[in-house]
Formats: sequence, C-alpha cells, structure tokens
Amino acid sequence: MKQWVKLKGFTFVEIMVVCAMLSIVGLVVSGVLVNGINLWDRVNRVVLEEDIAIFFHKLTDDLKNTIYFNGINFKGGDISFAIPAVITNEDGLSLPGRITYYFDQSCNSINRKHEDYAEIYQNKSSEGEIIISNVESVKILYYAYFKEENTYEWLDEWQTDGIPQAVKMEVVLKTEGGNNKFIKTISIPVSKIEPVQA
Repeated sequence: MKQWVKLKGFTFVEIMVVCAMLSIVGLVVSGVLVNGINLWDRVNRVVLEEDIAIFFHKLTDDLKNTIYFNGINFKGGDISFAIPAVITNEDGLSLPGRITYYFDQSCNSINRKHEDYAEIYQNKSSEGEIIISNVESVKILYYAYFKEENTYEWLDEWQTDGIPQAVKMEVVLKTEGGNNKFIKTISIPVSKIEPVQA
C-alpha cells in the first residue's frame, strides 16, 4: 500500500492571497502617508501666509502713524527705512521717536527697532526684534511726488526732506517648496500734509 507523505508548506493559492493582502495594506499605508505630507504642506503654507499678513499689518500700522517731527527725518534705503512716529516706552508713555525696519542678511530676518527721542540723541542703540524670519530678499521702494514737475515716481531710496506718498515692500520668503514673493504697497496719510516750518 502506498503511503502519502504530507509535505509542510504553503500552496500557491495561499501565497497569492497573502501577496494580495500585503499589496492592499501597502496601498493604504502609502495613501495615508501621502495625505499626511500634503496636510503638513497646507498647514505650513497657512502659517506662512498668516506670518506675512501679521508682518504687513504691523508695518501698515507703523507707516500710517508716521508723524512730522523736527529733528527726526524719514530715511530709507533698498533694504531698510526709519520713520518718525509716536512710540510707547517701557514706562507706558507715548513719546516722539523713530521706528526702524531693516533686513538682517546674517539672520535672514526682517527686524523692527524703536527708539524714543532721548535714546536717539544719546546714541543708545538697541537690538531690534525679529518680526519675520526665513527671508530670502527684501526690496523697498518709495513713491514720491515732485511738485516742480507735477509727476510721481518710485525711488530706490529716500534721503530727502519730507515723507513719501507710499512705501512698497517686496519680501521673498524661503520655503521647502521654493520661494514665495509677497508685495505690499502702503500709503502714508501724513505725506499729504505739508510740514509746518518753525
């Protein structure tokens, strides 16, 4: 009589079923992973847009509160500018002073510094606070009105008396997906008022 020896192992059908199940599990896991990465990108993009919106809001408030003050002039270059404004010191007093925005290339950030009238003339320079980081580049332009020619023009720097009609700031932020460019033009209401000559 023949005796059948039972071999231990998997049949071809069992192996195919396991492979099918593993491929389905792999598809589900990769789908979850891809969705997680996309969600991470969207959340980071929203945070970036919120950060730049907060920065431009603060900048707009400062430029709209620019004042004429004898001895503190509006000065501006292509990556920084200083404006005369009313600032609040550590004691809570509102005093005339200067607010400076500048691009710190060593830290890749835009910083904001404020000094009251006494600090300006005592040469007490303080460190600026970082307003926004991961900045690739900054370009600032100043909108000027030339009364003699009755023309308007964008200038790369502001070294004259008076206050420009507007300031345009172009900020390029570094992100993982590349660079994002943001541009904001802010009018300065006090520029339409002629300064009182003492």
